[in-house]
Amino acid sequence: MNATSWALPADRAVVGEARAMVRKTLTDWGLPHLVDDAELVISELVTNALVHGAAPVVMALHDAGPALIGAITDHSTTPLAARDPHLEDTGGRGLAIVRALAASWGVWPYPTGKTIWFILLRDGTPT
Repeated sequence: MNATSWALPADRAVVGEARAMVRKTLTDWGLPHLVDDAELVISELVTNALVHGAAPVVMALHDAGPALIGAITDHSTTPLAARDPHLEDTGGRGLAIVRALAASWGVWPYPTGKTIWFILLRDGTPT
């Protein structure tokens, strides 16, 4: 079993770096079949944390046997708010993407922030 985490700077340019870290880590762990979904989910959650949350932001991955667990922690106590974006909107679909790709996901609120976690199944079982 493997686990790792990264502290991310409060800069939107880090989203691409976060995707690259996920790709390298999952490839190194022998989980290349999870890379595309994990990259997309991480990208959406990191973007959400940087736009709506507060620094510092921490990204974590844990190979938990039958599942990959990912988490993004930020230091904003503002609850998540799912949106119903209009067709012309360029954003607001992040949580819908997470819901569509993850086997499970949720939020752990803390007095000083929150962690959004997700689970991707290793065996490729459709969610």
